[in-house]
Amino acid sequence: MDYYRHTDLEMIRRFVPDEFINFLEKNYYKKISDRSSIFQLVKDPQFIKNPKKHVGLFTDHGMIHACDIAQKILIILKQANGLLICKRDKSRLNFMCGMGVIMAMTHDIGMSQFTNFARIMHAEIATQEIFSRQFDSMIDFLWNRDVNHIPWYLSTHFGNNNFSVSPKLLFREILAMVNCHSKSKVPYQLLDNPVKLRKYMLQILSQSLHELNSVQNKNSLLKNTKKKISHRPILKSYYSSFKDEAYHWLISSHPEIKELVRDVIDIIRCLRVADSLRQRGVALKTSHGYQIFIDQTDGRAIYALNKFSSLFYFTSDHPINAGEANISQNYFDRNGDLHIRFYRGSFFNIKATEKAAYACAVTVTDIVSDLINAFPKKQDSKYMYCYLEAPIDNPKFAVLVKNFVKSLNLSIYKRCKIIPNLECLSENERELFFSAKPLYWNLKKCKETLTLIGKYGFKINKINPQHAFKNACIVNLKTHDVLIKSGSFSEFVYIPLGRGLSCEPLGGYKKFFFPPYCLIGTTGVIMGGIRNADVIARKSLRVVMINALDYLKYWHDVYHINELPEIIRRKK
Repeated sequence: MDYYRHTDLEMIRRFVPDEFINFLEKNYYKKISDRSSIFQLVKDPQFIKNPKKHVGLFTDHGMIHACDIAQKILIILKQANGLLICKRDKSRLNFMCGMGVIMAMTHDIGMSQFTNFARIMHAEIATQEIFSRQFDSMIDFLWNRDVNHIPWYLSTHFGNNNFSVSPKLLFREILAMVNCHSKSKVPYQLLDNPVKLRKYMLQILSQSLHELNSVQNKNSLLKNTKKKISHRPILKSYYSSFKDEAYHWLISSHPEIKELVRDVIDIIRCLRVADSLRQRGVALKTSHGYQIFIDQTDGRAIYALNKFSSLFYFTSDHPINAGEANISQNYFDRNGDLHIRFYRGSFFNIKATEKAAYACAVTVTDIVSDLINAFPKKQDSKYMYCYLEAPIDNPKFAVLVKNFVKSLNLSIYKRCKIIPNLECLSENERELFFSAKPLYWNLKKCKETLTLIGKYGFKINKINPQHAFKNACIVNLKTHDVLIKSGSFSEFVYIPLGRGLSCEPLGGYKKFFFPPYCLIGTTGVIMGGIRNADVIARKSLRVVMINALDYLKYWHDVYHINELPEIIRRKK
């Protein structure tokens, strides 16, 4: 399943019925879309006063966005299973996927009230809405339809006296935890503390939105527990004793229930990640479907607003929208590292390039800030890197972005690494990149390798061995593996550490074998072109992998034509 395809409603329908989708659309998401129309916005005094900060020009929070996050949470749950979260068996993972899709589809319904206050409180609104009369019929419907077999799962595993609530109410409580998608309202530390999390959920459900907002403005939501809570009357229809029953399972000591708590918390973690990795780039639009894109002449965001038969282009200095518009893909790789890829790096002038790079840096910082603490830390946890994939038209754009990240957040800057655009690689070469391991050679080994490389005519006397190999990787090739595919973009240079690599040039030229320690792929990297040969492993061997940017910066050096006679003399 791909992160990047357009929203696939048919796939969503395999997890949630049309009745649920239509219910959300009619009662919530259509309201967001309608109120984001330019016809409505021009009537709103707040929009006229400050359009840049108005929710109507925010990126999409409607049904398309909900479906996008529903798709992504399925990908992330399956990818994270055993890598970023503890390994689950098929039954538990199916429950987590089914529940995750429903939560993803519901997470932004609080935006439907469409005021600045509602935007601030949209997470809490969603939770309270799930415990409302309007939602009663939909909870009954989902339960009676055994959607995603969640009712069966909860009734089978938790329909006993260990629970203070029924399985059906348990389902509702889990769904109501959609407020936890908000990383600003629910810091990651709260997810690691079930006692405090339960206390937090009780407050969100029981207090009015204005009470919650007042307490949150004092940064004391969890500390304010001694104050008498004015319970929302509707809660009496669900609980005989709200304080004793609601979310009591979060603090249960029963082993099986503790496992359920871990499952629910990890669903929430993956929901937060999915929301952070929402679709951007050419799919970036407002909730009414107005496109947001980047202007290559000045690096600013442009909003394309339709009114009647006219199309109006409005620009904005809001950097995060310009940055999001220039991000073609953001995703976790199989190793749990983040990748961010840019559409373009070449703009009309230096000022526009710098403005666009700063906008992308703001967006990168925002995304990484959301993700570095997304999953629980373990002793053997892997340090998460952010790979900035350099755009083909101007690879140095990624360097500029990284430098701006440094000015914004030093700790995130230290996580950033620049690599070539992986989308341009052949499928085989991309697979090799993801299977590669870091190269940990000492200085002596690096110098010895450079000496061996120099025997094949490469100019090595000015290469700094400490820099030359600092981002290099080691790849294990098996017999018949294709290292380089003709016609693909040249994004890596290779050093074979043994014999066995054959070269089959284009144009009918003679095949040959590379000797060990001969640099491979330099021609395409130096000229910034495509590969002119197939390079295939005829036996198992190891190769060192150096990305094009590092090669051009630390390795690339050539002789002058006047040096040729002396070089030939030495060779004799």
